[in-house]
Amino acid sequence: MKRARKNCITLVTDVCNDSLDRFKSVLNAVIKRAGFGGALRVLVYKCRDLDFNRYIRELNSVTANNYTVTIFVYEFDDLSELVKEIDKNIFSGCDNTSLI
Repeated sequence: MKRARKNCITLVTDVCNDSLDRFKSVLNAVIKRAGFGGALRVLVYKCRDLDFNRYIRELNSVTANNYTVTIFVYEFDDLSELVKEIDKNIFSGCDNTSLI
């Protein structure tokens, strides 16, 4: 039996009230790209005026229906902290890693 490749992806994105639909579609696309058994780290820079409840509903609607990819979500209000997080390697056993 052929072993599936483990794709590990880090997605860096901003989320504002006017971009929640785009966030949801990008997240779905990246989950498909990671594939079965893959891992996804999402680094979210939140806008100050973000409707947090709506954001959580959108995020949950994507992650709750996902059974193939391990997802880690980190939220930031400070851009410098987000940049520091990019340098950390939380993945192990990956055949392929990428940053989007």
